[in-house]
Parts: sequence; C-alpha cells; structure tokens
Amino acid sequence: MQIPVDIPIIVPLLGMTALWFISAWGVAFTANQRGANSWSWFALGLIGGPFAWLGVLRTGKICHHCRSKIHLKAKICPSCDLPQTYKDLTTELRPHPEGLVARSGKDGEI
Repeated sequence: MQIPVDIPIIVPLLGMTALWFISAWGVAFTANQRGANSWSWFALGLIGGPFAWLGVLRTGKICHHCRSKIHLKAKICPSCDLPQTYKDLTTELRPHPEGLVARSGKDGEI
C-alpha cells in the first residue's frame, strides 16, 4: 500500500525548514559578533526561528560614555574611543589619589 504524498504541502514545509535553519545560523553569527555564545544562540534560533533575532539584538553592552551598543568584551568603545572600565584608564586620565583626599590647613581646617 502506497501512502499518497501531496507535493504542494511538502514544498512549503521544506521552505520553512530552510528559513528556520538559515535564521538559526544568522542568529548565531550575530550573537558571536556581539560577544555572546554562538552555540546557545544557534539552539535558541532553532527553537525560535526568525523570532530569535529579537533576542540576539539585545545582546552586547552599552558604552558608559556615549551610550552606543558595543561588544561584551570590548575594553575601548569604537564610537568614542574611551576605555570601559576604571582600571583600563591610563595614568594620565586617572585622578591622583592625593587629589581625592581632602587637605586640611595648618589648624586642621578644611
């Protein structure tokens, strides 16, 4: 007994499956570019398909200076060229520790 296969139904299903895999690959690639784990996002892309793009576009971190979205591991923002953490600052940009302490006068007045 032969099972009838309806060709007009199979072609759209193959197309949707291909779209789902292409979306999963694209989501993983975008996540990798933004510093996230690409394999996890590939799995989420297989589950969510094109809708996973909404989640991957929220990955990354925000520059503290110019508020642009940058790579998770970026130490210097490509938009404003400023370092992202205090310990990354050069010694010229760091305040001197003695300048942070209130100095008192001869009589102990501030």
